[in-house]
Amino acid sequence: MYFSTRKRIPIRVLVLIQLTLISSVAFAIPTPADNEPSQNASSRTDHPQEEKRQGWTDQPDGRGTLDILWSCLVTLFLCSWSVQCSNVPGPEESTFQVLVRKTGLAALCILGPEAPMLNAAAQYKSAQRSVDLFRASGFRDWTVMRGFYADMGGIIFQPCDWKSFPVNAEQLHYLVLKGYVEYPHLSEDSIRDKNKVDGVLRAITVLQSLWFSFNVCIRAAQSLPISTLELTTSAFIVCTAATSFCWRHKPADVRSSDVVHSDVGIAEILLAAGDIAREPYSRTPLDFVDRTEWHWSQFWSSGMNLLRKLGMNYVQEARPIQRIENTTWRKMSLSEALPFYLIGGGYLAIFVAGWNYSFPTKTERTLWRIASLTAVCTTVACTASVEFLFDFYPKLRRYFAHKPTQSDGEDHTTTEKVTTNTYDYHHQVSPYPQSPKLAGRPTRSQSHEQGALRGFLARTARGIRNNTVSKDPYMTLPLKAIIPLYIIFGAYSLARVYIWVSDFVELRSLPARAYKTVDWWGMLPHA
Repeated sequence: MYFSTRKRIPIRVLVLIQLTLISSVAFAIPTPADNEPSQNASSRTDHPQEEKRQGWTDQPDGRGTLDILWSCLVTLFLCSWSVQCSNVPGPEESTFQVLVRKTGLAALCILGPEAPMLNAAAQYKSAQRSVDLFRASGFRDWTVMRGFYADMGGIIFQPCDWKSFPVNAEQLHYLVLKGYVEYPHLSEDSIRDKNKVDGVLRAITVLQSLWFSFNVCIRAAQSLPISTLELTTSAFIVCTAATSFCWRHKPADVRSSDVVHSDVGIAEILLAAGDIAREPYSRTPLDFVDRTEWHWSQFWSSGMNLLRKLGMNYVQEARPIQRIENTTWRKMSLSEALPFYLIGGGYLAIFVAGWNYSFPTKTERTLWRIASLTAVCTTVACTASVEFLFDFYPKLRRYFAHKPTQSDGEDHTTTEKVTTNTYDYHHQVSPYPQSPKLAGRPTRSQSHEQGALRGFLARTARGIRNNTVSKDPYMTLPLKAIIPLYIIFGAYSLARVYIWVSDFVELRSLPARAYKTVDWWGMLPHA
């Protein structure tokens, strides 16, 4: 069902946006500890263990421990499962493989919902760009839904002389524009018919999320404590709302694709493309059309290949690929990503809202504060450092490298090697002045030959910079970026793990008033 608005935004999206606002308002209300009598505030802050607390509580007489667990876990499961819009699976993949992959994506949503949210935003921006691309070429019926459908592997290209492979919207546009294939007249009705999303499940998810957020808000308004697990669940709804908004036009659980045939061979297409198609491909032979990796896709690839080396292989080995990965990160500009950075920051800031919550021990309260601050600070540090290293820093280098200087009446312009990739660590111009003491030292290649230790270190450094199986040059990262960010990500992961563990451990001893039910009659206006 849709409102009759100009952009036909689904009801579930509007409701989830409202949930974001409701959750934000809930944590702007003073905590229960701040609303109690001032004479007990100091003792409660300095000696939280003296506050009246309660262990496992049955629910027949009111709110119990199982009620808290059940409402939180059901909300987390529904949001992490129903929000997913998986890409089209490969032609030979079984239902079990698809289910395992979807379970892994749901786990990722729970452990770090910011990543799926940012990925959904990148996919949404890519679908929007495809609309501009096709309509500029005269195909006025191309829509965001068609862009999503192509980017998720809904279009399979079959050349006359080679095996088939999926193409995204930009690659399809290239093939149509060059006359290699006919423009596919895809109707949105046919795409919706392939959409296997369970509308009842999503409706239940919206109602459960709405009820959960409303309940938390009312408890805050009546100065009734909530558990940190409920706080975490409320924060999770914020990212779920943003992810649902970005994927509101994306089909879900599509199992079949549309095949476009061509009378032209893949060899002829590559020869006609010229020098830009000479490089070996990474995913499909049409990589040259739109291969633009950015920092988040590079870091994601590095992380996936690190898991592969640990025995957890989530990377397709077949080439050309037979499906487009769910975690394919499409490039976004800083201005496009900034709103979602802010939403992710708001999601983490909700944990800081539990700063004065009543914990079983003072140590647990201190650890919670450290973990919540660590999660916020590492996220800010990671985002700021990545944007600086991969966006502002190269621009500054290019500016100063090409800035003309006057010397002895002559103009000298310093140049540097600049690639089309997001970051090139093979700069010919060093950003730092060379020390006179180092000017006569051997070069890096000469140092490599001086001993086995330096050779080992050089190989290790190359392996860290690029840990892909094929040593894809697009996935090479500078050590100055990847090592600090691995450290930051490690600290962030520890903080998030502690928050999850603390959420469940805290249930052993909650404030007695946390089990008090909401006074619904008290919320009604009195004459």
